[in-house]
Amino acid sequence: MKTSIIFILALTASSAHAQMMCSDVMKAQVTVAEFETITGKSVQQYVEAFKTTIRPEVLSSKEAPQWQDFENIKGLILSLKTLQQELKDKPETAHFLDSIATELKQALAADPAFQNLTALHKEVKENKQTTFQPTEREMKRAYQFYVMELNKVLPRELRIPMLHLYSEGRVQSLNKEAVEFMKRLEEKYVDYLKAPEIESYEKFVETLRKSEDPDVKLAIKLIDQNKLQVAMRRPENARFWVPKVGFQNQFITKSSRGSLSPDGRNSAETALYALEDVTAYSARDPEFKPKYGTLSLKPRTSAITPDISSSYQYGPDVYGFKTEAIQDRLTFYPTDSLGPGWSIRPEYKTWDASLIPWKYRMLMVPFMVEALKAKTFKVGRDVLNLLPRGSVSGWNIYFETQILGAVRLQDVETFTFTNPGNPPRGEFLRELIKHGIKIYDGSAGLGPKQLKKWTPSAEDLAAM
Repeated sequence: MKTSIIFILALTASSAHAQMMCSDVMKAQVTVAEFETITGKSVQQYVEAFKTTIRPEVLSSKEAPQWQDFENIKGLILSLKTLQQELKDKPETAHFLDSIATELKQALAADPAFQNLTALHKEVKENKQTTFQPTEREMKRAYQFYVMELNKVLPRELRIPMLHLYSEGRVQSLNKEAVEFMKRLEEKYVDYLKAPEIESYEKFVETLRKSEDPDVKLAIKLIDQNKLQVAMRRPENARFWVPKVGFQNQFITKSSRGSLSPDGRNSAETALYALEDVTAYSARDPEFKPKYGTLSLKPRTSAITPDISSSYQYGPDVYGFKTEAIQDRLTFYPTDSLGPGWSIRPEYKTWDASLIPWKYRMLMVPFMVEALKAKTFKVGRDVLNLLPRGSVSGWNIYFETQILGAVRLQDVETFTFTNPGNPPRGEFLRELIKHGIKIYDGSAGLGPKQLKKWTPSAEDLAAM
């Protein structure tokens, strides 16, 4: 249902207040007639222009906002700022909103939704919400930021009370749970490594370090010097969502550019995390479950070119993560894990029958060497063919990564755009800068000679 801006006023006025005479409410510097003559529009036209789908349930934080709710309040703020700009050179209209506010307050008393909105606002304040669904608090908090911005362009007496959102520590709890979960997987994985070809992980690493093969040495060096980086591809429209709710999996987004099958994912992930109870795993918080990415190299830190083309379908924007922020809840697998995950049985206890904890990352060295000979970073096709589970195709030649728990923009170290002419702009650029994220132009490629560091222009900064 479409509503007018008068809903906004409901939060700061009572019906009795709304019925006060114009002269009692405020003394406008211009009359309504003068305002209309100066601006060329009637007050009612401005009221109509401000009409939008700002929903009382969202404004009161009773419900979480959707994409359209953000677009609507942003449009309202822009309309007010534009009007201010148009009238800034007319001192006699410095308080033009006073005239509009008078009309709106008079209309407020007759609006049927007034009581509904004030009741919702009272309910939210009295019944403080202490638990939230995945992304709910983040979305409500982001919307409150726009309410704050709206207040900046409203007269003081019309400003909307800010609502405090209880911080239930959900994200911290999820990540703590993820760390403990990973410790248990690491303990189990010790037994998975007890195979004839691998006496122990320590012996395996010792043997690797004795190798004189230059590409083995290079692989070890890339790992030892922390040159590897978990990367996630996302579509460009995710630039709206990522600063607000971070990175989510298909259990929350209800979408996928790979295989959309929540039941299938639950089944595969139960096996891949060396668990047996699919029902128990399925019941876990959706945001606890892994967010998938691709192992790459940190931009321009090596002469090697990372090849993450096998994950191109997930989007042209590439987010690179701080290893230290995720390493204690991170695993990897030397190909797409979904197929192998469906074939694993509880009795399988081999090194490839589980996602590999980051603690045992030297196990990826044999899979790196083939591509490193060509100065490229990706999984080698020939060695991948030796895996006993899964099949090799053109789309799974990469190191898949999995991050448990909440993953947010503050965990990001680098952002690379690959579509020519579409660098980050506006609010998204502001968020990248706020979090100290390095920005790269990868439109010519991701190789060290192709990738360019990108710096926003003065115009870009002014438009944030």
